[in-house]
Amino acid sequence: MMEKEKVYFFTDYINHISYKKFVAIVREKNIPFGYIGSRNIESVIRQIYQEMCK
Repeated sequence: MMEKEKVYFFTDYINHISYKKFVAIVREKNIPFGYIGSRNIESVIRQIYQEMCK
């Protein structure tokens, strides 16, 4: 099994049905998850980095 530290969802590009399925899986497996709220790659990297440093 592949271990995941955290899963991020970019909800602009995922339909509601798929989102609900993915969230159910990560919750079932107790994998932390978050959301990406920008299309700007530098902003996304900064967001993930800041969350990793918490």
